[in-house]
Amino acid sequence: MLAESGTTFRLEVDMRAMRLFGVGAVLAVSGAVASTASAAIYLSGVVWYGATPTGGTGTEPAEFDNIVGTGNLPGTINGAARGTTFLLAEGANVFTYSGVFGGYNALSMYFSTDAGPFNRAFGSAPDLVVYGSNAPLTPLAGSQVQTNGQFSGTVAYAGNSSFTIDDRVITVTALNVDGGAGTFTLTVTPIPAPAGVGALAAAGLIAARRRRAAASA
Repeated sequence: MLAESGTTFRLEVDMRAMRLFGVGAVLAVSGAVASTASAAIYLSGVVWYGATPTGGTGTEPAEFDNIVGTGNLPGTINGAARGTTFLLAEGANVFTYSGVFGGYNALSMYFSTDAGPFNRAFGSAPDLVVYGSNAPLTPLAGSQVQTNGQFSGTVAYAGNSSFTIDDRVITVTALNVDGGAGTFTLTVTPIPAPAGVGALAAAGLIAARRRRAAASA
């Protein structure tokens, strides 16, 4: 039986019901709990700047971005027009960029479940920031990182090396910078299912084994 209290679900297993209906029914229930559709996730905007050794900006207020209407110099991702958003698939998503100044080795990134153009408020804190030359580094907590919009200033970074949106986690797993161009990889992984779902399936398997053992005795 599936009980709901606010937004918290509690799975109550009736062992007698499992003996009657078997593991198939138990797995069907657990599948129904885990099969909630996930929203699409997009890389909606990137701001480039030159980083200090700890990941903060060393080029304020100069910056590049791929966001429409900011007044900043443009950077290009995957050869696409400025303002393009990029759907992220689970697993590794590899991007190339070009058009920025040499030494602009930091990326302030923004994500969304909306495929439309970037629509954050001016000067919004980035969701995830990475810098480096041949490996991704995370700015130290408190480092001043660039935000979106021309002359938008900086914000203190939280120090997070990943970003959670909807039911998935985004991590930068590769970064290679070559002058004013480079590549980066965003790896998307699902948040593990609640432990209760796995426990329910395991209980069903145990019940099925007991039935088979009793039948062969």
